[in-house]
This record gives sequence, structure tokens and C-alpha cells, in this order.
Amino acid sequence: MRYWKRVDEQGNTTTVESYSHSLDVEGAIEITQQEHDDFIASIPKPEPEPPRSTHVSVLTAVNASAVRPATIKRVWEGNDYFFDCFVTQTVRDEYVEGKIVIGDFVLVHFDDVGEQCVTAKVFKSW
Repeated sequence: MRYWKRVDEQGNTTTVESYSHSLDVEGAIEITQQEHDDFIASIPKPEPEPPRSTHVSVLTAVNASAVRPATIKRVWEGNDYFFDCFVTQTVRDEYVEGKIVIGDFVLVHFDDVGEQCVTAKVFKSW
């Protein structure tokens, strides 16, 4: 196996490659396997994102002047994720009337274009 890197104008490594053929790679600099492995290990792992599904979350804040006025906290796989969401007219009215308050559980729906909307309060018990 042969290992290669590509660099930008400042000499920073932008990519690493490995090939099992014996040909030189045009525009790349040959490196050791250790250099290749070190670069791969240095790449930050992407943080997983919760699935885009209807879910129950906690209402954590409201900013009436914002386009997405409701901030919710969703817990997924032991991590907290905060999102700003649209709200339905019913949710808005119930918040103004004091029927929905910060800390309440709410139902959050994903629409077809990936926007989240708080659609209702979820009651913990009867």
C-alpha cells in the first residue's frame, strides 16, 4: 500500500489517500502510513444528530419576536439538543393564556422540508 497527501497553497494537508497500485499519484506527495493514520485520527468525529421524527421535547424558552419562537430541548441517546421551532396558532394561544409554560412537555413535528413545529402540549398524567 502507498500513501499520499494533497496540500493547499499554505502547505496544509487537505486530504490523504491510499492506493494498492504502484503508480505515482499526480499532484500528491507520498507520505508514510503513520502520517496517513495520524491525519485520519485527527479528523473530528461528526456529532450524531437526532432523527427527523415527531417527538416529545421540553419547552425551554419563548421569544415572541423570533421567526421560530419556541426553543425546545430534545434528549436523544443521552445528549441534549436544543432547537428553535415554529409553533401552531393553538400553541401560541395556549402559551399566551398560561396553559403552556416553560418546562412543559410538548409534541414536536417535523414537516416535509425539515422544519420543526411545536404542535401541542403533552400531559404527563391525567
